[in-house]
Amino acid sequence: MIVHPRLQETGEQSVSAPNEGGDTDPPGGYPFGDLCGAGVAFKLAWQIGRAHCGSDRLPDAMRDLLLDLLSLAALGTVADIVPLVDENRVITRFGLGQIKRTRFVGLTALIGASGLASDDISTYHVGFVLGPRLNACGRMGHARDAVHLLTQATPDEAQDIAYALTHANEQRRSTERDMVARARHIIETSGYDSDDTRALVVGDISFHAGVAGIVASRLTERYARPAIVLAYDGDNASGSARSVPGVSVHEAIGECDDLLTSWGGHAMAAGLQLPRKRVDVFRNRFVGAVNDRLAAEDMVAFVDVDAQCTLSDVRIDVWDQIDRMAPFGRSNPSPTLCVRDAVIAQPPRRMGKEGKHLRMMIRREGRTVDAIAFGMGDLADQLAAGTKLDVVFEPKLNVWQGSRRAEVHVKDLKIVR
Repeated sequence: MIVHPRLQETGEQSVSAPNEGGDTDPPGGYPFGDLCGAGVAFKLAWQIGRAHCGSDRLPDAMRDLLLDLLSLAALGTVADIVPLVDENRVITRFGLGQIKRTRFVGLTALIGASGLASDDISTYHVGFVLGPRLNACGRMGHARDAVHLLTQATPDEAQDIAYALTHANEQRRSTERDMVARARHIIETSGYDSDDTRALVVGDISFHAGVAGIVASRLTERYARPAIVLAYDGDNASGSARSVPGVSVHEAIGECDDLLTSWGGHAMAAGLQLPRKRVDVFRNRFVGAVNDRLAAEDMVAFVDVDAQCTLSDVRIDVWDQIDRMAPFGRSNPSPTLCVRDAVIAQPPRRMGKEGKHLRMMIRREGRTVDAIAFGMGDLADQLAAGTKLDVVFEPKLNVWQGSRRAEVHVKDLKIVR
C-alpha cells in the first residue's frame, strides 16, 4: 500500500486533499510534491516496468496497459483535489483523453450508469459525477464495491455495481440535504451565526459521519466562516472541519488538542474525534481560537472576477479558446467573467425536480443569451423581466448529441438599482 507522507503525519482519513498548498520541500527530493496517491502509484508502476525491461522503451502490451491505467490516475488526481499543475496537469489531460477508450469494464459501466456515454469526460464530470459515485459507497457503507468495480468486476457485475453506486450517491445527496437543513436550523436557532461567533461547531445524533465533510463545506460557503460538523454515536462525536482562506483550522483545532481523542488535517480541512460530553467546551474554545484569527468584517463571501466581457463574446469560438487552458481544477480554476448592466429579457423559469435552479434570458446591446443559475431558484420571484443585473459567470461549452453550444453558468449576480 502506498501512503501519502502527509497522511502518515496527520493520521487524517476523511480529508481528500492532504497536501494543501503544495510541498515546498517534497519528501525524498522529488521535484514535484503535489502528486496524489493515484499519481504516485502510476509513476511507480511505469518505473517498475522500465526497470523490469531494462529500457525506457516498454513492450507494446505493457505500454498499452499503462496508458489505460492513466485514465484511473486521472480519475484519482481530479477527485483528490490536488493542484492541476505540472505533472498533475499532464496526467489529467492525457488520462481524461484516454478514459472513453478504456478497456476496464468497470470504468465503462460507471460512465454509462452516470449518463455520460455520449459525452467527452472533463474534470467537471470527474469531480461532480463520477467521483461522487465512487465515494458514495465509502461514505454510506464500505468502499469495497468501488474497488471491485475498478479491478476485478465482470461485465455483468460491473453493471450491477455501477447502478448500485448511483443509488448510493442519491442516498448520499438526500442525507446531505437533510443534514444541511438540520444544521442550519441548529445554527440559526442557537445564535451561532452571530458576528461574535465566527466559527461553527454543530452536532446531532441524526448526522452521518461519512457526509460530515461535505456538509461542513456547505456551511462554510453559506456562513463565510470555518465549520465543524459532528456525528454523535453513543458517547462519542466524530466529524470533519472546513475553513475559509486565511484561517488555519489546523492551528485552531490544535489549541483544543487536550479535549480531543484524535485529530489531523491541514489549514483548510481536518477530521476529529472527541467525547460527546466535551463538545460544548470544545465549541467555546474553538470559536475563541477562530475569533482571534478572523475579523467580523472579513466574514463576507466573495468571487474573484478574471475579466469583464460583453454578451457578444459569448460564442463557441471564444469559449474554445478558453477551453484550451483546461483541464480546470484546483490551482487552475475555470475563468470567471462578468457582464455588467444586462437586462432580463423575459421572466426567469425554475428548473430541476424541486425548482432549485434558474434559467433566464439576459440581453445587452442587442444580444440575448441564455443563462443558467444553479441553486438560485429561490431568486425567481425577485427577478422580473426588465430587471438590470451585473452577472458573474463561468463560460461553459455544452456538447449534446453532437451539437455544441456556448453557455453562461451564473456564479453570482447583483441587481443594479
